[in-house]
Amino acid sequence: MLSDLDARRQDRDHVTGVGAASLTLAAATVRRPVGSLLDLGTGCGVQALHAGRHARAVTATDVAPRALAMARATFALNAVDVELVEGPWLEPVAGRRFDQIVSNPPFVPGPARVDYVYRDSGQDGDAALAALLRALPGHLEPGGVAQLLGSWLHVRGEDWPDRVRSWLPPGVDAWIVQREVSDPALHVGTWQRDAGLDLASPEARAQAGAWLDWMEREHVEAVGFGYLTVRRTDGEPTVVFEDLLGDVADPLGPETAGWLDRVDWLRAHAGDDALLAAPLAVAPSVVLETYAQPGAEGWTEVGAAVARLDGPRWRHEVDGPAAALLAGCQGALALGELVELLAVAHDRPAGELVAATLPAVREFVRHGVLVPSVRR
Repeated sequence: MLSDLDARRQDRDHVTGVGAASLTLAAATVRRPVGSLLDLGTGCGVQALHAGRHARAVTATDVAPRALAMARATFALNAVDVELVEGPWLEPVAGRRFDQIVSNPPFVPGPARVDYVYRDSGQDGDAALAALLRALPGHLEPGGVAQLLGSWLHVRGEDWPDRVRSWLPPGVDAWIVQREVSDPALHVGTWQRDAGLDLASPEARAQAGAWLDWMEREHVEAVGFGYLTVRRTDGEPTVVFEDLLGDVADPLGPETAGWLDRVDWLRAHAGDDALLAAPLAVAPSVVLETYAQPGAEGWTEVGAAVARLDGPRWRHEVDGPAAALLAGCQGALALGELVELLAVAHDRPAGELVAATLPAVREFVRHGVLVPSVRR
């Protein structure tokens, strides 16, 4: 993998190597066989190099000639055939569609300027990410998936999911996972250090002051960072926003692939009757956690939760009936049969339990706590 040395870090056209962002995107990418893949803003070519293992044809773009030269050398050294085209954003592939798109774009929100090509879009704030999300589905084949890293502003008086949701065009499933939230000063300092600046230098102090003044004018309270997965669909779209803060030990690529599959399954079982007729099983990695507090007569159980021990470690609080329902989900009985048994055991109307249970069941399936099963 060829890239610039850190000694050139402060050059405007610096080509970064395999850094934390590159590894983050690579670990989150779905690795299923596809016919065509686009690496948008390839940089040194790391995502395209990974893509060569599961895509028959790979196209990579970049606005920077120096980055394309580095990528071309990388591909030659690795004997990988990649089509390289120069130009900004999606202009080089106008009129073309792909089965998969991956992108680590210049996503750092700030004033409309370009100090460093690899990180600055030249557009104000998160406008470049908004434009990219609106445009990406037009370059996807039916069922095609785009995955990218991005940052969005947390603006005073506005919920960040509402902001990002407004950028999504119709006809797409979307899974937006926020991994970090930084206050403005931390955001600016992080990217100044990333650029190799001496934060005490007059240049860095002036840049930071202008950047923070811009954020104050734009009413920015924080900056979010995370993964965005978008899939073109002809069905009723599913759009989910989630926070996944903190360390995640397992790669998110398999989890993303599983999420897409589970969304398809839930769409096929969108009606209550279809879901109630389905046999479900608790995933093998799921455990029931109970917790108690001390009292005069010892420990008293005060709550319980089901949790996955793999992937993002999703965790859901459950009450007694919900825990009992999950215990019965062993793939042998349909969900509706289990609900009827539960209604008898707890002396509650079955219709009441159905209304209370199905939203939670759908969330359990979406998070891989429950998995579809085939009755034998």
